[in-house]
Amino acid sequence: MDWPAGHSHRSIDAVRLVEPYFEEDIIPFANHGPEVLNSVEEADVELIEVKQNLNRNVIGQVVAGRDLFSADYEPASIKGIALCANTDSALEWVCEQENIIVEIYEPVELE
Repeated sequence: MDWPAGHSHRSIDAVRLVEPYFEEDIIPFANHGPEVLNSVEEADVELIEVKQNLNRNVIGQVVAGRDLFSADYEPASIKGIALCANTDSALEWVCEQENIIVEIYEPVELE
């Protein structure tokens, strides 16, 4: 996509490649960035946003991230995933309407 001047790639937490294009199938976006992801065009991907709580901001990040990623990389298919420790049933319904998968994780206490 030819974005206007000043556009930069938006950061997302992680990308999971459904088909193994790399040794690791979950790629932290901050570590690899757009230059590596350009090689996954036409791949099936999952975009993952990791947050403590499922909230409207997370939903917006997944929706915007999914649309921008699709425009930049043209994957074969794309799924948005919100990975959260705490959920909200009303917002889970919104995610269902937006085709966003909600996964709940158990927080880990660091020593």
